[in-house]
Amino acid sequence: MTESQLIRDHAMRHIRFSITSMLVIVLFVAVGFAALRESSDLWESGVFSLTLGILVMSILIAIHRTGSKRACWLGFALLGTTNLGFSQVPSIESRRNLDQYLSR
Repeated sequence: MTESQLIRDHAMRHIRFSITSMLVIVLFVAVGFAALRESSDLWESGVFSLTLGILVMSILIAIHRTGSKRACWLGFALLGTTNLGFSQVPSIESRRNLDQYLSR
């Protein structure tokens, strides 16, 4: 085998996705687009509950794992809850309107 074939074979071994993982990615993207297209209070509460459930599950998985898998799940839980917390902060425009109302 030539050197280029060895490099190509080596690269192909590391970049592989199973059908299951691809289906999960497609499902995730489909739910996201459906939530954007048909936004309602029901979709909002459903996606919020799903997000909370996944974050709680990631904390539990981080507790029961060891080594690098624990660090991965701990990072997911930490960054996910931080992102969720920042997304719950009201926008600046609504706070500015509240300041104008209170200054009267």
